[in-house]
Amino acid sequence: MNVLLGIIFHSIGGFASGSFYMPFKKVNGWALESYWIIGGLFSWLIVPPLAAYLTVPGFAAIIGSASGNILGITYLMGLLWGGLTTNLIWTTILNLKNKTYGNFTDLKKPLLNNYFFAALA
Repeated sequence: MNVLLGIIFHSIGGFASGSFYMPFKKVNGWALESYWIIGGLFSWLIVPPLAAYLTVPGFAAIIGSASGNILGITYLMGLLWGGLTTNLIWTTILNLKNKTYGNFTDLKKPLLNNYFFAALA
């Protein structure tokens, strides 16, 4: 039974990993670095604590009872992991270099559509 569950979970993970970029096709008129920033903010900063709050009973109490030392080490390890920091810093640099930071407010482009699909990815 454990082997079957492992195969099922790996299949779900493979599908999720393979279909990750699909919503990006619906983003119109934005540079790559613009929709990566929005997608990164949602997938690294907004969704994980929200998902934990919705699925872990007493999540706020658990985090509240953790010592500052443990939280600091946890945040440090997250920064050292590099996904958030590397991609967020790199896409911000690209936005400034390519002057595409106007994508976030350009009313000639479908902003709501772009924000939604970039966040969905």
